Amino acid sequence: MSEIVTPEPGLYPGIPFDDYLSWDAASNSRLGKLLRSPAHLKAYLDEMEGDESDDSTSKRVGRGTHAAVLEPEIFGEVYVEAEDCEIALKSGGQCSYSGKYILEDGRFACGRHVKQFEDQLHESAVIISEDEAAQIEGAREAVLSHPYARELLQEAPGVNELSGIWIDHATGVRCKLRADRVLEEKGIVLDLKTTRDASYPEFEREVWKWGYHRQGAFYTSGLQVLGREVGHYVIVAVETSPPFGVIVYRMTEGVLDAGEEELMRLLRIWKRCHERDEWPGYERRVHDLSLPPWAWMRIEDRLELLDRRLN
Repeated sequence: MSEIVTPEPGLYPGIPFDDYLSWDAASNSRLGKLLRSPAHLKAYLDEMEGDESDDSTSKRVGRGTHAAVLEPEIFGEVYVEAEDCEIALKSGGQCSYSGKYILEDGRFACGRHVKQFEDQLHESAVIISEDEAAQIEGAREAVLSHPYARELLQEAPGVNELSGIWIDHATGVRCKLRADRVLEEKGIVLDLKTTRDASYPEFEREVWKWGYHRQGAFYTSGLQVLGREVGHYVIVAVETSPPFGVIVYRMTEGVLDAGEEELMRLLRIWKRCHERDEWPGYERRVHDLSLPPWAWMRIEDRLELLDRRLN
């Protein structure tokens, strides 16, 4: 495989996801690692070596739903529902384990029997379980049955999976983005998010936990630097279990402002760490340990419940 070179600033449609991941630039997900510590970001980058994929069920379902809605031709080529292992046993019988890998000849192999076929793996295939396939199909149908989500994601003119590189004016840091969809006329950048619970205010917690407020600010500001007029950042949130609820959220200016402020500080830290090649971890002092505010009320509640059960 040839070495992937980070391109010059600009917008790049049609870039394979793995190539985008290898670009050497600050992304929202990488900047989020700094919130734990620079040392954790450095360890993450060193261990991943450009592969920032996650093989958890939630990530496979999330990526699969993106592909099924936004890149159906790729989904059909890449995502394969697992079948039973098709490698014959030495005794002549059939293996009873589920296939987790697919060979170039189309046969499935389990983790035990794949070892003898490691040079014959279909490397581009993503193997999903029957349950994961059902989750992806349910989420896809729900999104396309929602009139506004369908309009934004499929009917209104736009570009899917748009990658970009730009230089942040304030810090000089090279940044990158990959927007699920950018509409040509409405000034909207869209993200499709899978979630356990899309309801309000539960999804607010998801926004905070995963840094979607930073992502919204990062994408809108980056696209504007690259010449795209963006007025709104919109999330289509879809649940991954029945009834596969869908809600379309528009991020407010106040939330984007908060994301922008956080980003600016993170970019300055990113720059300092790279220039000095210093990646400090946690503070080296003793911290007082307390409980979160909600826990104090829970202590009293569960003790009162225990008293009632005993009386």
